[in-house]
This record gives sequence, structure tokens and C-alpha cells, in this order.
Amino acid sequence: MYRRRWLADVALATSGVVCLLVEPSSITLHSIFGLVFAAAVGPHLWYRRVWIRGAVRRLRHRRPLPTVMRWNLSQALLLLALVAAVTWSGIADWLQAGPRLVPHGLSA
Repeated sequence: MYRRRWLADVALATSGVVCLLVEPSSITLHSIFGLVFAAAVGPHLWYRRVWIRGAVRRLRHRRPLPTVMRWNLSQALLLLALVAAVTWSGIADWLQAGPRLVPHGLSA
């Protein structure tokens, strides 16, 4: 279990870095690694489901969250929002025949 969690984190970080590095040279590789990054978010959050469930349970019962749990929850929500924004704007950018969309570059 620990090894899979570690591999999910490595896949997320590696695909994100490679995606940024190949963007100027190959839009095809950028798109492939961008989709790998978006797909790696699911397993990344899956292996953190215990603390996500605990945070949601505490919020539902209106109990304050410890500092570490608040930090982890904010990171997960930010990652999810950024992945959704970058994926959506990247697909819209790819489908558009004209100049590239500014939101994709800004959200990435």
C-alpha cells in the first residue's frame, strides 16, 4: 500500500514537471503528460481518503480541524481545482483553431 501511494505521488510530480518541460517543444507530448498528470490526481487522492473522510466528518459535525488537517484539505481542494481548470482550458485550447487561450497558461 505504501509503495503504491509513493508511486502515485511520483507519477503526479514527474508528469507535472515533464509536462511543463516539453510544452515549448511538443504540444503532443505536453498533452499526453498533461492527461497523465490529470489521471494521477485520482489515485493520489484515493490514497489520502482516510484523512479526507475524517476532515469531511469533522466539518459536517462542525468540529474545528487541526492545523495539519486544514493544510492537507486545502492542498487537496487546490490540486483538484487546478487540475480541473488546466484540463478544461487545455482541451478548449486544443479544440480552438486560433490563438491559444490565456486561462490555460495562467492556471498551469
